[in-house]
Amino acid sequence: MKSILLATLTFALAGFAPAQDGDPKPAPKPPECKFCDLPAGRAALLAGKKECPEGCEKLCCTGTNATYVVTGMTCPACSGKVEAALAKLDGVKVDAVDHKSGRAVVKYDPATAQPKDIMAAINATGFKVSGEQLTFAVTGMTCGGCAGKLDAVLAKTEGVTAVDKVCHESGCATVTIDPAKTDQAKVEAAINATGFKVPKDD
Repeated sequence: MKSILLATLTFALAGFAPAQDGDPKPAPKPPECKFCDLPAGRAALLAGKKECPEGCEKLCCTGTNATYVVTGMTCPACSGKVEAALAKLDGVKVDAVDHKSGRAVVKYDPATAQPKDIMAAINATGFKVSGEQLTFAVTGMTCGGCAGKLDAVLAKTEGVTAVDKVCHESGCATVTIDPAKTDQAKVEAAINATGFKVPKDD
């Protein structure tokens, strides 16, 4: 009986023994990201707010933002169909698909997915991508006249189908483009040619 008790006590105390230098140490856990775990749609509401911990490598933090204008969606089932198609793409995270605004908001990994793949997936559902919405941070605008000048230039830029908003207070310009006729780099060049500038990422 004593031998059984002694063996039990020895086994129990073994769990409290200090780790030896040669013992493998558990791998550190990656930082938890509450922003990444939000349901699709809510993440879009927090766009621009840095909720992720430093070092988060999930797609919601490192992905490239893209907003597509989608025509033909008339009900929640329509937006659900588009969302399901996008969710099947590797390297794409769906933030929101809204039939009321006709917008599909995603983040994607350029190493895995390309805009043409995303647009093809949407078009394959029977709905149509009629444009891509781009938002630029713009420095140098100090008044309504500055915003008006940039608005006029963008409205004449080839491939820009709509100037959604230019605001000197927020320092932002949002446009809708035809991806078949222009791209982000060309619109950025048009902005820079006005004397205002799109700041480069560090």
